[in-house]
Amino acid sequence: MDVRQALLIASTPALLLGRSNAGSAAIAQQGLTAAATAVPVRAFDRRYELRPVDMLLALAYGTRLDYDRTVLDAYMQWALFRYLGAFEWRDAYHRPPVLRLSDAARRVTGNQRRVLSEELGIGLAVSLAHDWTTALYPDFDVHLLDIDAAVEERVIRPIKGKRTDYLVLGASHRTAQQVLLGLVESKGTASATHAVAQLKSGATQLEETWAHMPRRAELPGLVSVMHAGRAHLAYQAVQVLPTAQGPSVTRPAPDPAPISIDHNRWARLTAYTWAKLADLAEDDVLFARVAPQRLKGRRPASGQRPAPVTRRIADRTFRGSEATIPLPGGDLRIFLGADQAILTALYEEDPVYLAAIRREVLSASAGERGRSDNLGIRDRSNRPTRVEAISDDGAGIAISLANQ
Repeated sequence: MDVRQALLIASTPALLLGRSNAGSAAIAQQGLTAAATAVPVRAFDRRYELRPVDMLLALAYGTRLDYDRTVLDAYMQWALFRYLGAFEWRDAYHRPPVLRLSDAARRVTGNQRRVLSEELGIGLAVSLAHDWTTALYPDFDVHLLDIDAAVEERVIRPIKGKRTDYLVLGASHRTAQQVLLGLVESKGTASATHAVAQLKSGATQLEETWAHMPRRAELPGLVSVMHAGRAHLAYQAVQVLPTAQGPSVTRPAPDPAPISIDHNRWARLTAYTWAKLADLAEDDVLFARVAPQRLKGRRPASGQRPAPVTRRIADRTFRGSEATIPLPGGDLRIFLGADQAILTALYEEDPVYLAAIRREVLSASAGERGRSDNLGIRDRSNRPTRVEAISDDGAGIAISLANQ
């Protein structure tokens, strides 16, 4: 596969096959007590439509925190885009096409296959989480927060052993109510047997994670498992809901109510989102202004960071950093950054303006994911030479041939 074919596959909406049905829920239920119930997410059953470029952006954004420009950090950041060539289509004539691992990805074995499965699982989980929460709470502006940040801010109870991955926050567009919406657990494996075990253990982690409000408060959760086997690429996903009226009842609560939080806690938690966007934008001044003190203390002052660049993505301006990677078929230029309008709103400290810009970005993100015209500038063979994506959080990516 050359780079032009990889860009075509990355930019085309395709189907990832998977399950979220009664069988998946029964497996997850084995990891739960009677105080929680595993329930399918019907929208995720059988298939999930996405573009690989959106999954790559979700992975890059979801795993970036405390990023410093050492050689190792830079390598780890840009190396994520090796997965650009990890996908191919089962049948090029089927529309939308069905994704599977490429020949090159199937040749990855051992521990590296496990890493591939886990990292693709993160990208999938972040994508699923946004769709899951916006479907349940369509009037809310959603933030996905690393669970460690929520534990540090004493919103989530400290957990011994393995923690779930993300806390989902939301602010109502209509009432400005600020709430905790749910939890997300990401899994990935190369083994079908291990995928079953991971679905159960992921459900257990969700049930064992709860909020201090100030008393114990259970949250709904979503667990997804990416199975990157030798022959196929598939997933399983279920939601875990607190059981209504305690352990004597086996049905899930019909509509898990969001847990309201005060403005002080909301500001402390969303500061991690703003810090991550400032970091993506290479904006040291804004990072110093918005980042929690814990992040400021971890960010080394030594090491020269690259000069930021601006790029247009879907008619919006983004600020960030860029790298050029030599590949078969031409050098690839990758830009990763944050929406400039969100950065401006953060500088102006205007919450009304910031909320309005976030809604614009959410609309642009949905529009990009919904396009079926294989995004981007094309060459004479009608293959794209540039693809781009925007996340719901305001991160943006553009991948293009460097000589175009």
